[in-house]
Amino acid sequence: MKTVIFIILFIQLSPAHADDSQPMFGGMERSDPELLQKDHLFIDKAIQTFGTSEHASIGYVDSGFEAHLQDKDELAMQRFNEAWLLNKDNPYVYIGFGVLYEKHNQMCQAMDMFRLANEKKLNEPDFLADYALIKTRCGITLEEPSRSTLLSEAENIYQLAEQTPNDRVRAYIYHSWAKADLLINKAESAIDKTRKAQSLGFKVDESLLNETRALLIN
Repeated sequence: MKTVIFIILFIQLSPAHADDSQPMFGGMERSDPELLQKDHLFIDKAIQTFGTSEHASIGYVDSGFEAHLQDKDELAMQRFNEAWLLNKDNPYVYIGFGVLYEKHNQMCQAMDMFRLANEKKLNEPDFLADYALIKTRCGITLEEPSRSTLLSEAENIYQLAEQTPNDRVRAYIYHSWAKADLLINKAESAIDKTRKAQSLGFKVDESLLNETRALLIN
């Protein structure tokens, strides 16, 4: 019943925008008087419902991720855009955009969104691991010197992230790091990171285990 209420709520609040298919409405100029009026009406209604634009933005991000998990990516993009309209400083908006780009194998665009999230002060160690992996996945698609620059940046981010005292989070970081190492053919490092993740109690992906076992055999 609660889910139904929230679906009705979002339908009632959601404004009609010209380009919901791209992050941040595709960079569309929002100075048009009619569009501004619709934006303000939407924001005012959202504040009346959620209390503040910041809280409303969080609610729309949550709705976006729920839609994403249901493979309703058009709706997810719409919700993330609305969350962005409500609070452009909400870092999780950019995570949402990045996740959608990643799903469609647009790794460099996803990296740009994760970078924006990081610039909005999102710097938790598990996020940094995700950011480093996306940066690696973008880097391997590029030519030199851009490739080496991004791979070096990713390595630095992993080294920063692993400083966390939280073993559970550190295990997640090593698991992510092993995946990145495999992408750039750093066999010994991938094996080492996999073992570290396992030693901290992380359930390593079967595919990662198989790849590291193959490296050990070879």
